[in-house]
Amino acid sequence: MSLRQKSTDYGHSFQTRARFPLLGVSQTNSIKECALLYETLLNKRFTVLLKNGISFSFNFTPGAFYHILGLEKLNGLYEFNNKSKSLIYKEIKSGNIPASKIENHRNYRKIENRIKYFDRIVGLLNKEHSKLIIEFDPSIVGNTKLLNTKYMFYAHERSGYTHFTVAQKEGTFYPETFFYENSKRYISEQEIVEVKDIIIVNINNQ
Repeated sequence: MSLRQKSTDYGHSFQTRARFPLLGVSQTNSIKECALLYETLLNKRFTVLLKNGISFSFNFTPGAFYHILGLEKLNGLYEFNNKSKSLIYKEIKSGNIPASKIENHRNYRKIENRIKYFDRIVGLLNKEHSKLIIEFDPSIVGNTKLLNTKYMFYAHERSGYTHFTVAQKEGTFYPETFFYENSKRYISEQEIVEVKDIIIVNINNQ
C-alpha cells in the first residue's frame, strides 16, 4: 500500500509520494502530544481504495478529536463544562486544559491506552499491505456502541490490537473512534479486505 498526496495549492495540481512516519515507541505520552499529532491529520481528505473496488473518503475535524480519544468518558470534568468539542481540542493542544487535569480524572484509565497508542493512527493510515474490516457487524461482537461503524482499520500491537473506525451516517463517512483491545474481539469473523491505496488531498482550513 502506498500513500499519495495530491496538492491543489495556488491552482496547481500535482501528485507526490508522501508518507507519515512509522513509529516504534509511542510518541504520544500525554494528551497534549495526541492533540499536536492530530493536528497533522487536519485539512486533508483521505480517500481509501480497496482491492474489491470499493472506495470511501473522510476527513478529520477538530471536534472529532473528542470522540476519537473517548473524552466523553471523563464525565463531570470541570474544564470541559460549556465548551464545544472543537474548543476542548484547541485548549488541550494549547495547554489551556492541563494534561494533569485529565490524568487525575477517576475514569482516566478508560482512555489511557488510547493516549499511549494514539500515534498508531498514523501507522494505520500508512501501513504497507494494510487490511481493514468492511461492513462491520456489531452483532458479532455484542455489547458494543459501534452501531454506525462501517470500516475498521486495525493492527497487531503487543498482545492486542489497535483499532481506528470510520462510521457512516446519512451517506457521510467520518472518523469515529480509536481504541486498543487486548483481544481479537472486534476482528474475529468480520469481513476483511486489503487496501489498494490511500490518496491524501489537501483541503481548506477547518
